[in-house]
Amino acid sequence: MAKVTENDITRGISGAVTKDLIFRRDPSGDTVVYKKPKKLAEQSDKQKAVVQKFSLASDYATAELSDPVLKEEYTAYAEVNQIRNLHQFLVTDYLRDPKVELINAEGYQGAVNDTVLIKAKAEYKVMAVEVEILQPDGTVVESGQAVQSERFFNWEYTAKTAIANFAGYKIRATATGKPGNKGSLEIVL
Repeated sequence: MAKVTENDITRGISGAVTKDLIFRRDPSGDTVVYKKPKKLAEQSDKQKAVVQKFSLASDYATAELSDPVLKEEYTAYAEVNQIRNLHQFLVTDYLRDPKVELINAEGYQGAVNDTVLIKAKAEYKVMAVEVEILQPDGTVVESGQAVQSERFFNWEYTAKTAIANFAGYKIRATATGKPGNKGSLEIVL
């Protein structure tokens, strides 16, 4: 890429000049010379899937911002978190799955009303966390929704089933973000 500055001949020129060179103006007003890009071959299925996902993410962001109530909510969030481009932020929120960072099962001893603490986060917000307690072979013993908390572990799940010998059992927490995307973590007791 070559940059042309203070040249009366190329000032304001843009477009293809030869079959190999393209002149463009960058945001600062300078004329920039590029080699003409080669035409790409047919997209692979994987590339088409990525393009489709980005298209859906952009459509999601546009739809969310077209709702005045949601736009006001996002704008308030953006001001507090110093986010400059809401559309880009919502595209990112769509593309990045929420993450369950930690499951704390210290308060779980296999009894009814024992608690499991979960720390989950997303770009914008986690809307729900589902918790499953599974036998060693993967059979679900119980499942339910965790309740949001203001503490470091921002979700709490209360067990509903007594399990006498829970060694080897698993706890899986699945966080759901606002766009409906999911991320999970599983631990072995």
